[in-house]
Amino acid sequence: MKHQFLIFTTFLLFHMAGCENNQKKEIQQLHNSVMAVHDGVMPKMDDIHDARKKLKASMDTGDSIKVFMLLKQLDDADEAMMVWMEDFNSSFESMPIQEQRKYLDGEMLKINRVRELMLNAIDSANQHIKRDKLHETR
Repeated sequence: MKHQFLIFTTFLLFHMAGCENNQKKEIQQLHNSVMAVHDGVMPKMDDIHDARKKLKASMDTGDSIKVFMLLKQLDDADEAMMVWMEDFNSSFESMPIQEQRKYLDGEMLKINRVRELMLNAIDSANQHIKRDKLHETR
């Protein structure tokens, strides 16, 4: 009986260690996914700055109210990224494993929202800039 208990306890400990390793791998993959979204959209900050310059240059020739709205959209997207980066808790690994998963799931939602804000703002600005250039050439 004592021998069976030792075998069972050893098996349980190895199983628990394996589960913990799997959970750590899942957390690492989730963290990598969050950072991949961030790293994929971060270079778009240059696009935001370029679009901002072009819009400001077109202020005199176009619909200034529309340009102000587009500039605000770009500013909001830029600010959203800055806030996300500032608020991201890089020491999340000190949290219990379930809280880490919950935290990273929430961060994935946030960074995807930031991504959408940025891409939509850039797209809207670029469409306006193209239309403005078409009107200039006519």
